[in-house]
Amino acid sequence: MLLRYDEVKEHLQTRLCNPKRNTELLKNLVTTDYGIYTAYYAILLDEDSSESATTSVLISKDLLRYLGVTKEQLILDAQKADLCRGVYVFRILEATIRNPMKYDESINLIGTHIDISKDPISALVLTNKTINYGASLSIQPPVRYMIGEIFGCDFYLIPSSIHDNIIIPDTGIIDSQDLLEIVYSVNINPAAISPEDVLSDDILWCSRNGDKVIHIKHKEEE
Repeated sequence: MLLRYDEVKEHLQTRLCNPKRNTELLKNLVTTDYGIYTAYYAILLDEDSSESATTSVLISKDLLRYLGVTKEQLILDAQKADLCRGVYVFRILEATIRNPMKYDESINLIGTHIDISKDPISALVLTNKTINYGASLSIQPPVRYMIGEIFGCDFYLIPSSIHDNIIIPDTGIIDSQDLLEIVYSVNINPAAISPEDVLSDDILWCSRNGDKVIHIKHKEEE
């Protein structure tokens, strides 16, 4: 199989994982450290012929050399491709009622605003169109900015899986320890989430403009 970078760069995908749980997977792959996450990269081979690409090639260091591009260029192009697939933010309840495996553009909240004074515990889902490794969108500042605009305030990023994040506004009424305990209890329950889909037991706090991202425990220490 011959791969030309100019032909595959639109089909790049960023994927997040927990580095402690995926040491074997990450061996020899091109990776980027994002604190509690590690990103690695894939080429979706059947994206043009399938709404949800199922065949992919993970990008190793050797493959990167073969493609003849720098790691920095790969990261930029992968993030651009991720954005081109669409950013989808939905209310958990509505998304589940409509179709839990295919999110409907008509309920996408990007570009809208939620009045958190009336709905202070709005729980939303962040993912991509196919719900396929969509959690990686959370590492992009423009995406975090879009979320801040929806809430009009700081917010929490809860790693519900490698495919999506749950987002909750920071209104000052949620106990961070309670959130951490909920995440942990879900992650250790194989009936709730497959072990290979677990992203992290930690939670991140984000500023409204998306520029500042810190661990929830460090936020409380400020």
